[in-house]
Amino acid sequence: MKEIGLGVVLSMLLVSSSAQAAQCGGDFRTFVATISNEAAAQGISQEVSASALGDVTQDPAVLAFDRRQYGTFKKSFEQYVSTRVGAGRINMGRSMLQRYEAPRVCRRLHLPNRMEP
Repeated sequence: MKEIGLGVVLSMLLVSSSAQAAQCGGDFRTFVATISNEAAAQGISQEVSASALGDVTQDPAVLAFDRRQYGTFKKSFEQYVSTRVGAGRINMGRSMLQRYEAPRVCRRLHLPNRMEP
């Protein structure tokens, strides 16, 4: 269930603003705190952030995979995504989120469902 909450918080941050994204690297807890602060700046309550991010831990397997790709990416996340994620993927993702998760998560957290088709 934590994954859903984390996904909602991170998705809202990604969709709403990419100009002041939390920087990767360094202390993991500082990174999580920065994400929480960004969420608060976007209007996400501390309760939701704490619920979604409170028990988040580093996954060594993810870090190892990322480090194996060290020389692959020279672009910012936004530049990379713009070449890999087109309108079709975004629309399919929105459709699937709307159909399967968003209504249930929004009801559970007592949030308005702001996903637009």
